[in-house]
Amino acid sequence: MKTHLLPIALLLACQPANPAAERVDRSVRMTAPVIAAGDSIVLERGRCYGTCPQYRVTVSRSGAVKYTGVANVTRLGNATSTIAPSAAAELLSHVGNNGVFEIPDSIVTGNPACGAAAEDLPRVTMVLGLGGRTKRIVHDYGCSGAPRSLRQWHARIDSVSGSVKWTGTP
Repeated sequence: MKTHLLPIALLLACQPANPAAERVDRSVRMTAPVIAAGDSIVLERGRCYGTCPQYRVTVSRSGAVKYTGVANVTRLGNATSTIAPSAAAELLSHVGNNGVFEIPDSIVTGNPACGAAAEDLPRVTMVLGLGGRTKRIVHDYGCSGAPRSLRQWHARIDSVSGSVKWTGTP
């Protein structure tokens, strides 16, 4: 009988000391497809062979920011915040007006657009919905043939969304 109590005791010991502490759904997985609804941009960073942060962040034109942390991040589960609508609109405009619609949809290992590849880096998906158009780009970070602008846009999405407060990684 006592052996059944040990797992429960361990579970209770791992609970926050403050019962009013924020609760986080740690069972969240990014199983839903990455889509952009209306004028928005989504960035999803996938797993790698190491401890790469895995999360999804969505920024809508209204300034709403939605986050889902899956692994190797400070905040696991879902979170939301807001940014200035003007900052969100500028982000969408910047990405939408700088050649995103001309970039191949898939820059992954084995694809001619990839070039030489290192396979131990994460796969990053970015989806832009803007003015009724949608662009989805799947990018293996190990692909040497990827346009430099992709990583710059990814960094800008993280910066504007403020995702570092949840991921713990700049």
